[in-house]
Amino acid sequence: MDVVKDIAELLRADPSITALIGSRVFPLIVPEDGSLPCIVLSRLALRSEYTLDGPAASGKLVMQVDCIAQEYAEAKQIEHAVRTKLDGFTGQGTTSYIMGIFIDDVQDEAYPETESFVVTVTVEIFFRSKE
Repeated sequence: MDVVKDIAELLRADPSITALIGSRVFPLIVPEDGSLPCIVLSRLALRSEYTLDGPAASGKLVMQVDCIAQEYAEAKQIEHAVRTKLDGFTGQGTTSYIMGIFIDDVQDEAYPETESFVVTVTVEIFFRSKE
C-alpha cells in the first residue's frame, strides 16, 4: 500500500492541476533537474488502526502538499486547484481506498534565496489498504 503514490496519481490526473504544473508532482524534494511550478508531497505522520486481533488494514495519513512556484499568485492558483481536488475527496486509488481527505492547515512561505514561493496544504487522509 502506498497512499502517497495514490495521491500523486490523483493530482497528476486532474486537468486543472496539470494545466498549471504539467506532471511535476515529486516525493519529498524538487529534483535538481526539476522545474517550477510543481508539487512536492511529504508524509508527516502515518497512524495505523488496530483491533484486538492486531493491525487493521486502515489508518490515517497526514500529508504535506507543497505548491511551489516562482510567483506567489501562481503558487496560490496551484493551492486552490489542489484544495478543490482533495478536500472531501473519496475514491479508489491503485493501492488503497480513500475514505476521506480533509484540509487541516494552509501556510504561505517565501524563499528569497531560490526566488520561489511555497503554499503548503496539510491534509488528513483516511484510507483502507487494498492488500
